[in-house]
Amino acid sequence: MLLFIIFWVLPVSHGSYNFSDSVTPKPKPLVEASIAMIRQFFVPESNHIYIRRRASNPGSVFVQRDIVNELTARSEPHIKIQLETYQAKVLEQLRAFNVFLVDDYKAFERISDGMKVRTYNYNGFFMVIVSNSSESSGYTVQRIMDELWTHYIVNVAILISYEYAPEKTYYYTYFPFGNGYCERVQPTLWKVFSEGHFGNLEKEFFPPKLSNMHGCPLKLATFEIAPFVMLKYDSKGKVIQTDGLEGIVARVLSQQLNFTTQIVLVDPPDWGITAVLGSSTGASRYVRWIKLHVIRDREVNFSIGYWALTHSRSLYMGSTFPYYSSLMTIIAPPGYPYSTIEQLMLPFKYIIWCCITSILAIAFCVITIVNRRSISVQYFVFGRRVSAPLLNTFNVFFGGSLHRLPGRNFARTLIAAWLLYSLVIRTSYTASLFKFLKLQPNRTVPQIIPEYIAAGYHIRMTRNLSYMFDGIPDVLPHLHQTSYAQLIATGIDELQLPSTRYVMLMPIEAISFFNRNLTKQGKLLRTVYDRVFLSKLAIYTQKSAPFLPAFNTFLGRLNAAGFIDQWASKYHQPVFLKQIRWQTGPRPLELQQVMGCFILLLGGLIAGLLAFVLECFLEWRKRKVMLRRMRRLRRTRRRFVLYG
Repeated sequence: MLLFIIFWVLPVSHGSYNFSDSVTPKPKPLVEASIAMIRQFFVPESNHIYIRRRASNPGSVFVQRDIVNELTARSEPHIKIQLETYQAKVLEQLRAFNVFLVDDYKAFERISDGMKVRTYNYNGFFMVIVSNSSESSGYTVQRIMDELWTHYIVNVAILISYEYAPEKTYYYTYFPFGNGYCERVQPTLWKVFSEGHFGNLEKEFFPPKLSNMHGCPLKLATFEIAPFVMLKYDSKGKVIQTDGLEGIVARVLSQQLNFTTQIVLVDPPDWGITAVLGSSTGASRYVRWIKLHVIRDREVNFSIGYWALTHSRSLYMGSTFPYYSSLMTIIAPPGYPYSTIEQLMLPFKYIIWCCITSILAIAFCVITIVNRRSISVQYFVFGRRVSAPLLNTFNVFFGGSLHRLPGRNFARTLIAAWLLYSLVIRTSYTASLFKFLKLQPNRTVPQIIPEYIAAGYHIRMTRNLSYMFDGIPDVLPHLHQTSYAQLIATGIDELQLPSTRYVMLMPIEAISFFNRNLTKQGKLLRTVYDRVFLSKLAIYTQKSAPFLPAFNTFLGRLNAAGFIDQWASKYHQPVFLKQIRWQTGPRPLELQQVMGCFILLLGGLIAGLLAFVLECFLEWRKRKVMLRRMRRLRRTRRRFVLYG
């Protein structure tokens, strides 16, 4: 349940009231018009409204009290109402639907002096009820509108009745941009309440006032930051147009909302620091600088140029919704190139080379031992008429051919196993070496920021990007902050050298954009796997800028239709990105990847061993049969001699 707290204590500064003064009768049509507007507009749009009242004339206090009583009594069933009076504390919560009850400009000025951006949504809706119907009411309307325009409030409805027409209530508003004038407050009679209803039903209560700015100029603060903002100059060196992703967005906005853009170049070209008024620097100072006059004259109206949404900026500046997401990543120097010997060794890891060397050593030992055995053993293992078995072994291993094949099964089985093993080893080595030589590999570089810091690298970035590491204080001592122009001027050439001991943070769109031209010069900006930050880009302006709703509406249409992504694709082409990622590059073959060749060799050795056992068995059987035959022959010869 909403508690209504109403204070009816009058301030001491007014002193005691003279009740002999004439009190203006309760203006019935004014109340009826206010209730009608609350029901027809505020009730469908919101579930609550805020009512504040101030009075300069003590007699108006009672009139305003009667108006408030009737408003709450007849509107409360449809909408929740929060009342504030003279001594009620202003609650620190954002208010978008407001009703102010005043009797003249001085009373409204007291309300205006207490209006804060953190309390009132200046892009909300404000209905001002003027309870005094004196001859100076027209002057009051003008001055109230002037005061509202100092806050950049445009959704204004002023209800007032005149003494010469007490049966009617007049609804005034203003259009700050019109045909033939710009940023000027000119009261416009929008509706008339008579005989219990508003006329001109085709007119909205709060019409969109900034969908057409009638060619009025808006000042744009920006600077060169390719490919997001690129400036075009005429022959005299004057900026005539913005290009790039955000430059196109600003240009299309100006065309659709019908305003002209006056480009103000930020000097020095930097985002600067966003802080309290008077302490901002760079582009933030241009956007937030306010000259106090009757109407506050901002030096610029809005700014583009890779403005990412941050907490500190949102505290002091206004922004559109984020219409594009940009990935911030690392540009790293290449690693030192491998030497020729290292490139020959890299296709295999050291454990594979150890295995290959061990097998060759075993083969050398076996051949050496067999060479010292009898000729029959050599024939059995090497085959007949094989004079150089060690040379044949290395010849087959490196892809050579044999001029004489062994004749025995055991020797043939050994040579077949050795051929299969050598074929797999040579094919794996040749394919891996071809990849290394084709891609011209360098030594492995770190992949993420902690690894770079541990390796002694420091990080270069533009000054406005340090907020990315606010939650990682260990990284802050390793940051080197500089301007965007200096990064481009010196960083591109230095990052081509393996000896460079720093990495650079840059949007991925800028990397692909620069690489498109750098590849023609034989240069390349290389990215690593680490994705550092996702920047949400927006258009920044003053906290109370009136055209933010119009900007948001049109940006939403562009985003939904896919135009912003299409414009981004003109400058961001992933084909020009070169990533230093060991996952996608050639890698030395591991033992598991060539385990098959060792299994083939082992299988061949087992087959050769089985053939050796079988041949030994057959040889034993053959000898045994021969011995039997010889014994029989001897017996036959003896019998022949004895009985011959």
